[in-house]
This record gives sequence, C-alpha cells and structure tokens, in this order.
Amino acid sequence: KARVRHILWLVQNQPESELAGMSEATIDPAGGSLADRAGYEKGKALWLEQVKAHQDTVMVLVNAAWFFKLPDKATAASLLTRAHAVDPGNRNSSAGLGIVYAAAIVGLTVMNQNRFPIEAEPEEARGPFAQKAREELNKSEDAEVVGTAGYYLNFWGGILNSLGKAPTDYDDLAEKCLTKAQTLDPGNPEWARDLAS
Repeated sequence: KARVRHILWLVQNQPESELAGMSEATIDPAGGSLADRAGYEKGKALWLEQVKAHQDTVMVLVNAAWFFKLPDKATAASLLTRAHAVDPGNRNSSAGLGIVYAAAIVGLTVMNQNRFPIEAEPEEARGPFAQKAREELNKSEDAEVVGTAGYYLNFWGGILNSLGKAPTDYDDLAEKCLTKAQTLDPGNPEWARDLAS
C-alpha cells in the first residue's frame, strides 16, 4: 500500500521526472507479488489526466507509456507515437516503441522483480495489436524502433522459449529487425553486436 501511495504521488506531482519513467514506478494489475488492480486503475486514471494536461511534453508521454507498457500496449504505443511526433529525434520514444512492439509480439504479460519475462499470453501474441506491431516494424524506417524491437524479441523471446511460451518465429523476426536496423543505420555498432548475439 505504501509503494502504491508513493507511485501515485509521483505521477500526480512529478510526471516529468526520470523516476516516474522507471520500472519501479509501474503498478501491474495482475501477475506478481506487487500486483495491485485497484492501484493500477488509480495510476491509470492519474496518468491519463497528466497526458491530457501535458499533451506536448515528451517526458510525460514517454513516462506514461512506460506505465502502460505491459497491461495496455496499444495505449503505450499511441503515447510513444505522439511523443515521437512532438520530438522526432527523441530516442526514448523510438526505443520505447520498439520495446512495446516486441512485448506485444511475444505476448509478454508479467516480468519478475529483475525485469525478466516470466509469463506470456499466446492469444495476445496472435492478437490484433501484435499483428499491427509486426506490420509497423515491417514498414518502419526508424532504426531505433526496429533495432530495439529486434534486441528484445531475441532477449525476451529466448527466455520465454525456454519456458515454452514464445512464438515460433521470434528469432527469425529478431534477426530480420536487426538486419534492417543495420541497413538503416550502418554506423551504429550496436546492431552488429546484437546480430552477433
């Protein structure tokens, strides 16, 4: 209860702060020991108020998106797309979009306290937003979006695959995304390193 109270205070009073965009400031509606459905609903309402009040403030949009990253991926993607429109050069919004797309494609629903995936929903991985995420990655010309998605498809997909919970094509899609990122941004050594892994 104290944790939720602190997070809600942070959202209400410091929505632009770095802390408000950290995983520690999220409230999962279900899944882990810190999950709190009522707390999530309160946080959701507060974030939507902040987004309405700060429609052109990139960090508020990005921080709000992080809160919705697992439970409401479509909202998270919408907020990140809006942040990108306000500031196209902001790497946080581009990378965040890649993360949300990867999470949707593998159907990620729960992470542990170390931010490793522990649960995935196959229905979500086959659902309409996951299909949209695949389409967006296919047409994106943003190396940060595509490359970040590739990295997380490989990372999360590998862990979930060991648990028998990953889509069968996660590794092929990860390689495709990273190859595309390297083509779009050949001067960035990150993509070559991630491809090698």
